[in-house]
Amino acid sequence: MKNLFNSIFILFSICFLASSFTTEPKVKSITGKITSLNGEDLAGAQIKKDLTTSSFSNFNGEFTITFDKPATDSVTIHLIGYKPLTKKATSLYNNCVITLEEL
Repeated sequence: MKNLFNSIFILFSICFLASSFTTEPKVKSITGKITSLNGEDLAGAQIKKDLTTSSFSNFNGEFTITFDKPATDSVTIHLIGYKPLTKKATSLYNNCVITLEEL
């Protein structure tokens, strides 16, 4: 009986340790602001993560976008009259300011 208890204890310990080493990517939600080089807020900029996920900046240039895999995801910011800009999710942080350059 004691050997059975020890075996079960060791099995549960191994399962616990194995599960602690498998890390799932955490969802990361980023808020920020899109501006021009002269500091003007840019409304209507598209912050595009992939073919199905995007966000738009509001009248104050503010946006929010969520990443499922922040270690590998990136976004491209588009706005007519400005050069598109691509950023990795790992380089973004809350309340970041992204500056677009005019064409």
